[in-house]
Amino acid sequence: IGFHSIRESEVIGKISPIRFKALSPDTKEVSQEDDNEVYESGSRHGVEETRLILCIKCQLHPSAVSGNLHLKLEFQMNDSMVRIMSTDINEHEDPGALVDEIIAFGFLNKLDRDMVLESLEECLAT
Repeated sequence: IGFHSIRESEVIGKISPIRFKALSPDTKEVSQEDDNEVYESGSRHGVEETRLILCIKCQLHPSAVSGNLHLKLEFQMNDSMVRIMSTDINEHEDPGALVDEIIAFGFLNKLDRDMVLESLEECLAT
């Protein structure tokens, strides 16, 4: 499972629209109108994740494609699901803005923000 980019403009431009019908049982209920909007935009923007993170794994290495850095985040959720996301970033990327984007797209719960931010900052510092 991979999420190739966490930037909204790249997501909508590169990934074909996906219907997110099978949301987690813990995810807030989405109305039919909201579901149609998600399907049309190809985005989870506005869907709130209710599962919490148990464990975070962060890897950073040179990107073979862009010449920048390749960031891979792996989250073990409290229902045993593993969510893996990756993107190319530069060394001047704002970790707070990256975490806020992940939350805004509904991939992480806002209660996990500080934990993810701390892990990402540690990863970028090395």
